[in-house]
Parts: sequence; C-alpha cells; structure tokens
Amino acid sequence: MSLRFPTVCSGTLTLVFAVTAISGFSIGDKATTFDQVTLQNQLAQIASEAKGRVGVAAMVLETGDTVLLNPRDHFRMQSVYKLPIGMAVMKQIDGGKVKLDQRVQVTTDNYVGKDSYNPVRDKYPDGGELSVKELMEWMLLASDGSACDVLMKLAGGPDAVNAYLKELNIADIVVLNTEKEISHNHSLQYRNWATPEAAVALLRALYEKRGPSRNRGRVRSSSHRLDHATVNVPLIGQPTTA
Repeated sequence: MSLRFPTVCSGTLTLVFAVTAISGFSIGDKATTFDQVTLQNQLAQIASEAKGRVGVAAMVLETGDTVLLNPRDHFRMQSVYKLPIGMAVMKQIDGGKVKLDQRVQVTTDNYVGKDSYNPVRDKYPDGGELSVKELMEWMLLASDGSACDVLMKLAGGPDAVNAYLKELNIADIVVLNTEKEISHNHSLQYRNWATPEAAVALLRALYEKRGPSRNRGRVRSSSHRLDHATVNVPLIGQPTTA
C-alpha cells in the first residue's frame, strides 16, 4: 500500500490533515505486506517531509484497528465542516422537521463573498428557490458555501450542529461560523476545527448508522460518500491556535 497525501502551502507552513475510515480490511491480515508499526513509521516519515505539523487518523471500521499521528491536535476543517452540517440537516429530516423536497428561498443576501467559490450564485445570480435535496447536492457535491449556510440555518444554526455532535459523543469538532462570515474574514476559519481522532469518530458514527438513518441513501456525495462503507476525507489546512 502506498500512501500519498497532497500538500498545500500557506505562508511558510505546509501540512496535511488526513482522516480515513476503511471498511473490509484488517491491518493484521496476513495478506497485507506491512503491519501497524510499519504503517505508523511510514506516516511519521511522510510527516517529517511536510515541514509542518501533520495530523492523521486511519481506522479499519470492522476491527477498530487504528493508526494515529497527532490525533488530538486542532486543525481547521475548511469545507469538510459541511459533512457534520449535512448530517445535522438529515437529523432534522429524520425527525420530520424538514423535508427533502421542501422548497427554500435562496436570496442574494445568502451569497458568500464575491471571491469565494459559489456555483449557486453563478447559476442563480438573482437568487432562486431550491429544494433541500438540491441544496444538499450543491453543498456536498459542489462544496457550495451559500447552500451550506442556508442548510446550517435549517439545521438550527451552529449551536444545533454542535449539539448534534455531542449527541454522537463527539466533542472535538467545532462549527461556529457561516461560510459567508469566513469569506469576509478568513481568520474565522481557525475557529472551526476538528481533531483527526474526532473526525474519524464522526465517520465511524456514520458507518454505524448513529448518524442519519431513514434518508441516509437518498442524498449521495461523491466527496464524502455518505452511503458507502469506505469513506476517505482529506482535510488540508494549517493547525489552529485553539
């Protein structure tokens, strides 16, 4: 197995925060060509070349076999925070408070800063009415910031998203700001952080169906693969100062 992680530079610091939950594989399987210690050493070697702080969490879902590197350090989530937001929306849908076919008005006031990626704004420059399902697809498939903000409001806001995470017994993922707020003040992204350990715990909760249930397979994401057993979420950014 070869391990390759993308890197991104910001100022003088380069780092990678990678979280992977793997199904159908065991680190102790005789068919593998390496063991847990070997993998840990490989990760440490890759991290040493990054010239920054690297966080990694990898878990075999069926066995709980885990490899960790700086598992409790805080890293900004950037767009990956859309995953817990989407799961919190699906909880509202499961509870009958929101419907997938419910129409929601998206106004120009919902649009993120003009320099931020926003395909919904590009398609609907004057605003428009979209279903919750469409907004979920825009958020999870296209990483649209405005769709994310509208859905976060439907979920009950940041407090409701964080309360949902606590229901899953996940304490070290924090969602505090909207995409619009972050687009106008980039320093706010550091307030929205996760640890590698908590991020893989969220993926495990999803795999074990402790997250969205009845509607789990109705909204699919190619980036987060919400309805698949194998989930691979790379998170790239600088460590937070929290």
